[in-house]
Amino acid sequence: MGAIEHDNEAYSKAFTYFVVAFEIIIIILYCIGTEYTTYEQELSASAVVSASYAKFQDVHVMIFVGFGFLMTFLKKYGFSAIGYNFVLSTFVIQLAILTNGFWEQLFQLINDDLDFHKIAIDVTVLIRADFAAGAVMITYGALLGKTSLLELFIIATVEMVFFGLNEQLVATELMVGDMGGSLIVHTFGAYFGLACSYIITPKDMFGEDDEGSVYTSDLFSMVGTVFLWMFWPSFNGALASGYQQHRVVVNTTLSLTASCIATFVASINLRPSKKFAMVDVQNATLAGGVAMGTCSNLGIGPGFAILIGGVAGLVSVFGYTIVTPWLLSKKILHDTCGVHNLHGMPGLLGGIFGAIATACGAFGQAGESNGSIFGAMDASSKNRSSGEQALYQFLGTIITLAVSIITGLLCGALIKALRGATGHGLSNHFHDGDHWDGAFSTLEDNSEVQELKLTVGNQEKVVPVKVVAGPVEAMTDAQWAGSTAVETVRGHSKATVSPMTGSGVNNSGYSNHSEFSDKDLP
Repeated sequence: MGAIEHDNEAYSKAFTYFVVAFEIIIIILYCIGTEYTTYEQELSASAVVSASYAKFQDVHVMIFVGFGFLMTFLKKYGFSAIGYNFVLSTFVIQLAILTNGFWEQLFQLINDDLDFHKIAIDVTVLIRADFAAGAVMITYGALLGKTSLLELFIIATVEMVFFGLNEQLVATELMVGDMGGSLIVHTFGAYFGLACSYIITPKDMFGEDDEGSVYTSDLFSMVGTVFLWMFWPSFNGALASGYQQHRVVVNTTLSLTASCIATFVASINLRPSKKFAMVDVQNATLAGGVAMGTCSNLGIGPGFAILIGGVAGLVSVFGYTIVTPWLLSKKILHDTCGVHNLHGMPGLLGGIFGAIATACGAFGQAGESNGSIFGAMDASSKNRSSGEQALYQFLGTIITLAVSIITGLLCGALIKALRGATGHGLSNHFHDGDHWDGAFSTLEDNSEVQELKLTVGNQEKVVPVKVVAGPVEAMTDAQWAGSTAVETVRGHSKATVSPMTGSGVNNSGYSNHSEFSDKDLP
């Protein structure tokens, strides 16, 4: 359990003040600084929507359904996992349109002496905002169960500032190709979140009882995995067109099939039990989509696409079975979802594979100019050779890693300072109990026999009750007949128990997770 007390009334006020102030500022900025993209002909607008809207919706499904359900694996954090994913993504979409637009125009001002102007919003801008939300969801994966929603809003605000900066440095200044976001989205989001987690995660939180899954929560998480796996080609190719989009779909699909197969092979061999592990299947099967991002639009060949996916799957499972347990055992770094294994290392692999493919000249098909794939290789631009472009691809990988880690550490320091200044934070980590009605009880599980005050009729007695994970166990009529209320004498949450005449307990306060055994009652 965390050492910081949680005050719901104070938190609700702070949350409301922050969000209302944010929305007022957003409305003002959108009114004065944005507009619809204008088209000379109505058919042009229809063509853009027809070409992009389906891919936009695919990416939307990945962000709101895929990432949301993927993070429901924690047995007592399902409300927060999917609920916070929902509202935080909408928050980021509003913010990213502004921050992305600001940095884009600032670099245009510096490089081309163009003036600031209103941000024109179309479907492509919305797709880029979804990509930004994806980066924040990856960051959220590293921090899952350890931060409040208000803290996540603050983290997302800071992250979007530097996300937009890094995107312009890498994509505009260095002119690095990163079609599917291996670097700009996955690597940045992962290492920003890991650096933030390094600062704000107390060492005594490593290995808490609530940080685990049960059969049902793992099944819900697999729903997210399947959605992400199916729609990943759309994510990698949402901003591509023509020949390049064709290659993105083929390369990404083949890479995903390979990472899926490699995951099952690696899981059954690297796990001490020599059995498949659900955490590997939920995550490492997707690593092929991450690693394929940077070179997804290149003519690398179907065989190389399968190779990349297989390597990514193996590396990801290695991370879950070897790297993460070692980091936890040494109390070096806490990574709730294992984003280092799914997004971090595969994202870096994507950057490296992209540099190798570029150096080898694996570009497009005959008749397709290299400049249409890498703008810097066009004769009218930088006129780079394939070797020079490969060096810039590698440099973009290093810069993204550095910017994400440094800014993530700064953001973590900010959150830690705010916690110290206010004295508030989560009192129950990996647990919905602090902020959700109808969530699991916040009683300490499996720790000790706790004293509960049991009112039966006009008599009160102190009853030792052992609280463990699992369903409510049936009580005899004599034990529960006439019971009206149960509350802890240690100040934990209250529970109401209705009178009963048959087996089973109607216990709304404990939400069917506390088990009361006959032997624990006097």
